[in-house]
Amino acid sequence: MDTASVVRALRSTVGITLTQAMVGVPDRSRVESWAAGTGETPTASEAARIRLGHALWLNVAAHEGASTALSWLVGSNPWLGDATPVTAIREGREAEVVQAVHALVDDRGGS
Repeated sequence: MDTASVVRALRSTVGITLTQAMVGVPDRSRVESWAAGTGETPTASEAARIRLGHALWLNVAAHEGASTALSWLVGSNPWLGDATPVTAIREGREAEVVQAVHALVDDRGGS
């Protein structure tokens, strides 16, 4: 799936504000531009955060449902030092946030 398609999918599931927060861009118009496939493209690190956020969303939603996936993304998480997964994604803490997803779907609880 190309980046514009991933942005559109993420935006349609979690909304533009969470997509923007997850990627760490200052304004929504960049996310809209990426989704439309117009203008500048995301940097490599922005594209990686977009893809990570989408993959995590799909994983949690598949195991726990869409509403739980959304709550998980914005909720304090003990596996992330009480940061939210959105914050961890934005900060590039990929290994930690993937571990947090596994803890949820494997039902391991907090650390």
